Amino acid sequence: MQRIGLGLALVAALAAPSLGGELTKKGFRKLKQRTKAALAQGDADALAEALAGLGQDDSRAAVDLVLKSALALPKGKVLRAATEALASMDSPEAQEALCARLQKKGGHPHLKILCIDALAGREDKASGEALGAALADKRPEVLRAALRAIRARKPVEAVDGLIDLFERLQRRPDQLLQRQVDYALAEITGKYFETAEDWRKFWELRKASFRPRTGGSLPAGLTTSERNKRPTFFGSEIASDRLVFVIDTSGSMKGDRLAKCKQQLAECIDALSPRSRFTIIGFSSSLRVWNKRLVQASPANKQKAKAFAQALQAAGNTFTLTALKNAFEVQGADAIVLLSDGMPTETNNKGETLTTDFILDEVDAQNRFKKWRIDTFGFEVTPGGSLSAFMRALAKQHGGTFTPIR
Repeated sequence: MQRIGLGLALVAALAAPSLGGELTKKGFRKLKQRTKAALAQGDADALAEALAGLGQDDSRAAVDLVLKSALALPKGKVLRAATEALASMDSPEAQEALCARLQKKGGHPHLKILCIDALAGREDKASGEALGAALADKRPEVLRAALRAIRARKPVEAVDGLIDLFERLQRRPDQLLQRQVDYALAEITGKYFETAEDWRKFWELRKASFRPRTGGSLPAGLTTSERNKRPTFFGSEIASDRLVFVIDTSGSMKGDRLAKCKQQLAECIDALSPRSRFTIIGFSSSLRVWNKRLVQASPANKQKAKAFAQALQAAGNTFTLTALKNAFEVQGADAIVLLSDGMPTETNNKGETLTTDFILDEVDAQNRFKKWRIDTFGFEVTPGGSLSAFMRALAKQHGGTFTPIR
């Protein structure tokens, strides 16, 4: 605490002589030196403090330095500090620098995602247009980040980009992206259409004077359309067609809990479309992995997956973080379905149980540039209890939903 306090005091001193909260030239140089030293030492705490200070400079140079430094040491606290620093910069120069990164073709995907996250809380037209422009990117992780930001903001300026992406997805389907585009368009316009042509006809007549919806129910087609029917797991829709099931098989899952899970998992697997790809990880103190790669949901593979799940036995502790890290290694996936009935029990090298805050921070770092969706399911979760709070926070942090199982 003393070190952080001194760091913040130094930042304040460096900014004090300048106007408008900007750093002096001397102050900027000192923070640049501190940034360089922190990177050389691999000191995430010191780098996070320096990046927080650079946010006060509110310049193109500060934007560039924050982005470059964050990508050089992409720890959870560093990335959060970088995002907050970038989000706090509101000068025309800094905003133009952030928006230009999204409007430019190509570029490092991680850099674009940091810019997207920084613009997610703004309300100005220019950043709304930049988020819409980001939808022209071909990389799914960038698209997932942009769609999450657009759904949080609902900028009218992004509708043209959403319709363009809608049309691309009709040629190259991606269930999770399509679902996000459908919801983003419905949340902004209050409408639902099944073709890009119908969307363009609707939008061309209205976009010049359109005001976004401010309430009311979403169009029924989002849930009733045949195109949008999805498999379910414990009553909740599975949004993705490229997913990893992560199933708790610790000792407390013995009996009815594991049996019920196996039944629900088998029904969900049976309902997967042939274009879906998936795998299963059972976890306790150790891991049981059905396949290290995503497998097509063919009839034969579905039978193999169900046989694997049926053979899972309950024993051991609850190493949730290890299981999630392993899931993130599955190439081509974009969603995790996590089921558990107990708090994580992993320990560090000192024998101390990992806190849920530590686990959330680690998962955030793992998923910061993947932008996978994580849906969580918890057995016998008491509202407001520790497991409920952890599973709910994990899902919320990663664009998913939490489903309690009674």
